[in-house]
Amino acid sequence: QAFQISAKIGTLREPGNFFFGYNFKHLQKDANISYFVDDLLEGTDVQAHEGIFGIKICSNTVISANFQARNGIKVPGNTTYTFRAHLIQSF
Repeated sequence: QAFQISAKIGTLREPGNFFFGYNFKHLQKDANISYFVDDLLEGTDVQAHEGIFGIKICSNTVISANFQARNGIKVPGNTTYTFRAHLIQSF
C-alpha cells in the first residue's frame, strides 16, 4: 500500500505569483514505488513530510524548492532531511 496526500495554495500564472505546498508520502514494505519514481524515498517502508515553495520570476522562469523529512514506518530510526532547489526555464 502506498499513498500521497497533497495540498497547495497559490498558482504560477503570472510573474510574481507563488505557491506553497505540502505532501505526505507513505509507502509500506511491499508497495510498488513506481508512482514515486521522481522521489528521494530510497525504497519502501518509509514515510515523508515534504514542504514545497515556488515563484514565477518572469514569463518563462520558475524557481522552486522543496524540503523533505523521511523516516521508516515499522522501524523508525534516523530521520533523513533532503533539500532540493529547481530552476525551470521554458523555451
